[in-house]
Amino acid sequence: MLLVTLTHSVLSAVEQFTLTNNDMPLDTSRKIIIGFGTGRCGTKSLAEFLNKQPGLNVTHEGVALGWYPALADTDTHINHFFKRTGDIIGDVGFYWVNYLDLVLHRHPNVKVVNLVRDDKEVVESFWNHHVEEGEPISVSVDWYGFPYDSAERTKDALKTMVTRYRYLEAQLFKMYPFSIYRLDTYSLNNKKEMSRVLDWIGAPRDNRIMEAVHSNKGADRIKAFQNLRNGLARGRLFNIRRSQGG
Repeated sequence: MLLVTLTHSVLSAVEQFTLTNNDMPLDTSRKIIIGFGTGRCGTKSLAEFLNKQPGLNVTHEGVALGWYPALADTDTHINHFFKRTGDIIGDVGFYWVNYLDLVLHRHPNVKVVNLVRDDKEVVESFWNHHVEEGEPISVSVDWYGFPYDSAERTKDALKTMVTRYRYLEAQLFKMYPFSIYRLDTYSLNNKKEMSRVLDWIGAPRDNRIMEAVHSNKGADRIKAFQNLRNGLARGRLFNIRRSQGG
């Protein structure tokens, strides 16, 4: 019940802001892309990939929006974002999940990429990055509240955060199914899939840069262990052959 109440309070704040703020310019000629995800899901990699493409100006968490729309100077920050230079402008950040209803209401041609990583992996990544490395899970500055309503340093708090975020994602997808491209985190290194993403947002086809951008440390550690194991196996085989005169 608490989960539903808190989530609806966030949605209500967005709806109220949408109804009371009409100053945001409606410019259907601009190509705008917004990416969002829970965090620890590859949003930085997505932003870097997009920003490398000719004519695209895309940042990672480059708009000063907080988790709560009612506490942010939303109109000023989003208007400033829309005035950026570039054939296609964009930003990728966790906070957009609470602002997309507002943005898509005013800019129906905005293209959105929802980056999705396995829930358990997200929780473990948050835990490893923030707790084990000594960083606080909850950070409070003027525009950044993280992660979303909890100062608890527990995995249960992180699981609740991810569950709430999934609920907000689902609501947006129901309202704007043709505006949101859902992308699995591990597709970031899939050239065919990323080419589809670029086609979908209307990026130029010429001189695209399709190099891999996402690095998963867990996968890298597994690969390194496999390489070590294979190397040891080859070494043992070489020693056996040498001892047999082969």
